[in-house]
Amino acid sequence: MSMTVQAVGANAYCAPKKVAFKGNDNAQAVYQPKEKHTGKAIASGLMVGLGQFFDGRFKDGFKYILKSLGCSVLGGASVLLGMRMNNKAGVIVGMAGGVAAGIASIVNWVNNVKDAYHGGKKA
Repeated sequence: MSMTVQAVGANAYCAPKKVAFKGNDNAQAVYQPKEKHTGKAIASGLMVGLGQFFDGRFKDGFKYILKSLGCSVLGGASVLLGMRMNNKAGVIVGMAGGVAAGIASIVNWVNNVKDAYHGGKKA
C-alpha cells in the first residue's frame, strides 16, 4: 500500500516548501523555512546592488545601480533647470523635480534591500 503525505501549512514565521513523501505510511513532515539573506540585505543597504552582486545576480545589481544613477541625474537636472529659470516658477520646478527624484531613489533603495534579503524571489 502506497500513501503520499504532503506537508503544507504553517504559522506566519515558518513558510514551508511543499514536501511530498511516497511509500512510507509513518513518514514525518519536515518543514523547510524560506531562506533569508540578512548579510546581503545589509550590503545592499550600504551600497545599491552590492547584495545582488554577492548573490551572483550581476544583471539585477546593475539594474539597481542604473536606476539609482538615473534618479540622481534627473533630480540634479531638474534643480539646475529651476536655477536656470531664475524666477519663482523655476524654484518650484526645481524643488518638485528634486523631491520626486529623491522619493524615487528611496523607493529604489528599499526595493533593492528587499530583493537582496529574499534572494531574488518575489516577496
